[in-house]
Amino acid sequence: MRLSSALMIFCSCFLVLSCGDKGGNAPIGSVSGCTNGGASVGGACWFLGAAGANCDTACGTKLVDAATQSFAGSSGTNTNCQSVLSALGAATTPFVASFSSGLGCFFHIGVGASRDTATTLNGVTLANVQRACACD
Repeated sequence: MRLSSALMIFCSCFLVLSCGDKGGNAPIGSVSGCTNGGASVGGACWFLGAAGANCDTACGTKLVDAATQSFAGSSGTNTNCQSVLSALGAATTPFVASFSSGLGCFFHIGVGASRDTATTLNGVTLANVQRACACD
């Protein structure tokens, strides 16, 4: 049995649904790597970092996945970034896509959501910014 791809599936270590694949349906089964508050979007497991943390810190012992840049960061799209932030429970409006610091997709506390169009870098930080990071 498969769930409609229109449903957003939030993966945690307590769910019994798998994260699914890129753009596909999520089959019933066991969780595959999307734990500890992560959300599955676009085939990657995403985490919202603490304010001022970089993606290396947000991912902890996991590696930063290329989707951080390719799906929601500088090589991704505004729509993908908004989808990731929404799945992580962050506000997506107002939305601005004109930063140049290498932050990728992020939520700026007190300002709003944004996608940095400069090349996304894992180690970049900025006070009051929570980065959306894909972790593998």
